[in-house]
Amino acid sequence: MPALHTQIIDESPRVIILGDYDEFSAKVEDLFGVYEIETLKITLAQLPHLDVKSLSVKSIYRIIWWVDFSNIKTLETITKFLTEVSPEISVMIIGVLPEKYILDSEMAFEQKNVNFENLINNFPQAQFFFIRDYLEGNYLPEIIKTSLSGHKKQVLFDPEEDIYLTNLSGVIDNLKLIFFKPHQPQKILIQGKNVLSTDHLVYCLDLFQTYYSSTLELLAVKGRRVFPDIGDFLKVKITCEIRPILDKLVREKQNWEKKLNIPSPSLFNDVKRKDDSLELIKTIDQRLLKPQKQALKTSIEERQVDEKIIIDKTTIHQSKDQEKTKEEVIEIEEEKIEGELSRLFHQKRSKINEERIDKKVKIVKKISEKSKKNKVMFFGGVGVMILGGVTLALWLILEMTFFFAKKELVGYFEKNSPQTAQDFSPGVWAGFLNKQVGIYNGVASDLITEKTVVDQLINGFVELQSLQKYLQEKTANYGLGVVGVGETNKEFPQEIVDLSSKITEKISLIEESIFYLYPNENKTENETQQRWIDYLEKTKENLSLTQQLPGFFSSLFGGEGKKTYLVLLQNNLEIRPTGGFIQDFLLLTFDKGMLIDTQTFNTQEVDSLLPGLVAPPAELQKYLGEKNWFMRDSNWDPDFPTTAQRAAWFVKEALKKQVDGVLAMNFYVAQDLIEALDTIEISDHQETLTKNNLFERVEFHSDAEFVQNAAQNKDYTHLVFSQLFKRIKTASPEEMNKIIGAFYQSLESKDLLISLFDQKNQEILQQLGWNGEVISPMCPQRFPQTNCFVEQTYQVETNIGLNKVNGYIERKIEERIELGEKNIKHIRTVVFSNKAKSDGWPLGAYKLYLRFISGKNTQAKEVLVNGKKIDGGLASVYNEKDKKVVGFPLEVPKDSVVTVQYTYETGKVLDEPFSFLFFDQKQPGIEVENRRTTIYFPGKKATLIAPQGELVGDTLEFISPENTHSFVGVSLQNK
Repeated sequence: MPALHTQIIDESPRVIILGDYDEFSAKVEDLFGVYEIETLKITLAQLPHLDVKSLSVKSIYRIIWWVDFSNIKTLETITKFLTEVSPEISVMIIGVLPEKYILDSEMAFEQKNVNFENLINNFPQAQFFFIRDYLEGNYLPEIIKTSLSGHKKQVLFDPEEDIYLTNLSGVIDNLKLIFFKPHQPQKILIQGKNVLSTDHLVYCLDLFQTYYSSTLELLAVKGRRVFPDIGDFLKVKITCEIRPILDKLVREKQNWEKKLNIPSPSLFNDVKRKDDSLELIKTIDQRLLKPQKQALKTSIEERQVDEKIIIDKTTIHQSKDQEKTKEEVIEIEEEKIEGELSRLFHQKRSKINEERIDKKVKIVKKISEKSKKNKVMFFGGVGVMILGGVTLALWLILEMTFFFAKKELVGYFEKNSPQTAQDFSPGVWAGFLNKQVGIYNGVASDLITEKTVVDQLINGFVELQSLQKYLQEKTANYGLGVVGVGETNKEFPQEIVDLSSKITEKISLIEESIFYLYPNENKTENETQQRWIDYLEKTKENLSLTQQLPGFFSSLFGGEGKKTYLVLLQNNLEIRPTGGFIQDFLLLTFDKGMLIDTQTFNTQEVDSLLPGLVAPPAELQKYLGEKNWFMRDSNWDPDFPTTAQRAAWFVKEALKKQVDGVLAMNFYVAQDLIEALDTIEISDHQETLTKNNLFERVEFHSDAEFVQNAAQNKDYTHLVFSQLFKRIKTASPEEMNKIIGAFYQSLESKDLLISLFDQKNQEILQQLGWNGEVISPMCPQRFPQTNCFVEQTYQVETNIGLNKVNGYIERKIEERIELGEKNIKHIRTVVFSNKAKSDGWPLGAYKLYLRFISGKNTQAKEVLVNGKKIDGGLASVYNEKDKKVVGFPLEVPKDSVVTVQYTYETGKVLDEPFSFLFFDQKQPGIEVENRRTTIYFPGKKATLIAPQGELVGDTLEFISPENTHSFVGVSLQNK
């Protein structure tokens, strides 16, 4: 089914995917395909011949580049390409962190290091996501390469270090939100859970023993990991399913040498396998010790050289100290000589004394200046130490503030569900964090990225709650205006549209922040994060309707002129194809955005006004015994647009009133509306209705109405819905918000149907899935469009026992689909349980006419009831509206369980890759306790599964939601 979506920048936004990593490109294409965003894959071979002008730069939403550091020329080519493209386009650079595991040399890595640094410097505004220890396909972490490099000698080397294995699925699952978020420059290092290499290697040894009935020796080696400077990268830990990847790695042992793609270390050149494994270990251990001894010798020699250098330096320093006092020594010697001459010759040497004194003064001055300089250096050092201490103290305070502020927010998310959450009020720590981030951002923004993210999350979440309250206020006022209370708007308010857009942007930023808040370290955090992200995504989906459909709402409520709608009030305790028996109906008239008239009618009154006779459908005549077609049975056709036209015709003929569309609702809708209002009062019976007692009261009054003339007395359905609409007109703003939510929920659960006779608006309803048609689904964009087969089944029940027992009927439905060698075989099993409390009317046995509607090429094989074939004369098989219909009567007695098994075949199974999807449509007015779909595909393997299912061998199982359609699928290829 086509889906409405909010366009991101241009009418046809596109995403460019650069690189030759096909598996990654396919995953990204699938993600964007779900939202009908076009992707353009450009390989490295195509890039030099690409005309940038032909790309229509304005339509490019984002460029995603899987970077390969092994090809310098490619790096230069892509850098040139990105420079030519508009700098305003978001660039996301993803790749494996370049790394080497070095035993005795780090040569041949310097160039990669330079390439990495150049890449970071060339794109300061890009988003960088580098993956550590990436294990997928031909990608092997360097540390794993080292482990496998001795496999020819039956040896696995263990570095005995922590490794952080990741894979493609884990990376994509954690990046998928980022692909759609507003661009923000950032540097992220993605890594898996840290596990000691020994644990993984022991697991591989066990697998090797199982698959090859052979053993490998596990030997420890010492080395070091060498990688670029990633000090300013934010580290994000993700959860990955690694063991299946390790299993595949071991099973593909024949490809190890190709994957290693490095020369074997000289360590193994002449190792000979001996029967005694201890001898082998000893031999290799001795080989390992040789370089260590040599390294030790080299280290001693280097230390001796260093000591010599230190001694030499000491001598130099001593020489310098002697130079510092040389003039003083000369002066002392001159004083001694002068004294000796005076004593011997009794001569005055005043001139010499003056010169000596001048020299002494100069020396004293120099000593004084040097002393001052030393004092400055000393006190400067003390100052630096004090400053460092202050800085450390401030940093510790920041860390403490961040810890408690984050704890406040995480605690709120964990303790509150999105639907019932109280307002989040930031505490003292959050306020303190905000002030600190504001101060430090100007001087150390790169060092406090995580703090800034959490601060933005706290402030953004508070602002989001404020905006949502404001939107709820405006939406409630609009709803009250529609029912005639408060200010009325002819056009849908633009302020609501603008607020919705602003909230959507705010949610996008919050989702990205939550991604960083939870590092996926444990299951509880994962569940909390997912619960809130699902809520935020659903909120965005709801808001997108507001942003895209203002014209629809304006037209619906008479903004373009007076509109009258027929509303069928269906009692689903007596199920009919579109939701229940039509006991009553409303005529609602809107003009200039306001409800101006409400009229309620009983169908028996209207049926008595019909002129002439109308021939009913053959099945209706056969199973209900009606020779004339009445308004009350106008919903025999499960296709609601068809039923709407028929019901509108009855109203026109009986009441001479023309309507612009038809709505249908059942008591599930009434139940949700009563919950929004808390209670409603039925004054005619002095009763208070709640969500919990509604069906019990309807059943009770059905018994009473059986002995009364419904044409002369208001039936209970009439009273319930009349009072409900009166109560809505007096709703408070808070209640109106809940009422709007209840209507939306009913549309999503298919218990409220709308069919409009305006073609444009009817197409919108069709796209939204709200018009109640028998759906012919299309292949979703996320699946390959070539060889994509979509099959459907619509199970339709009609109560032909004329009682109100459907509230006591439970169903379990399983569709088993076998994709064997020839045809596609379906076995549909439906288990009915009748829990009725009595055999008397309005309860008793459940008599129904059961129809299965599927594709026109369906070949019906057999129908079994409790294991026995039904009489061929009871079943009807025919084509209608390009569909195959199989129908037959069935009875489920009180306190009984009846199992129906319907077997049918459809298309052919292909030998080439294909996709198979199954659509199971939900009938309005019915809840299914358990519905599952099982797809069996022997000899094939699944390449794409949607939505999430449980795969065991060649069998895939889906458990579907209770209150909506089920749409599941799988892409397959031969093993």
